[in-house]
Amino acid sequence: MQLTREKMTRHFRFKIVLKKCSGGFRFPVMESAYRYNIKGFVKKVQALEYFVEEEGEEANILAFKSWLEQGPFGSPILSLTEEECPVQNLTTFEIIK
Repeated sequence: MQLTREKMTRHFRFKIVLKKCSGGFRFPVMESAYRYNIKGFVKKVQALEYFVEEEGEEANILAFKSWLEQGPFGSPILSLTEEECPVQNLTTFEIIK
């Protein structure tokens, strides 16, 4: 008998504040989300402040979060806070205006 390890889906909400934004933020976040098979969205709240909702398998979430902590080139991160939320079974990753 072979035991299988169930992959756990998790959902997080991140509030991200940038030091500066000289290279764009939302499109690189979406590109990275696709790379790590993350579903959810990125939304600009105000100048240099964004929300990112993400949902996916735990290993992918950790890799995506690690990427977010560094930020895309030209958009270094000043702070990142996270909150775990109930899974919503999201199917895409979008940029919300």
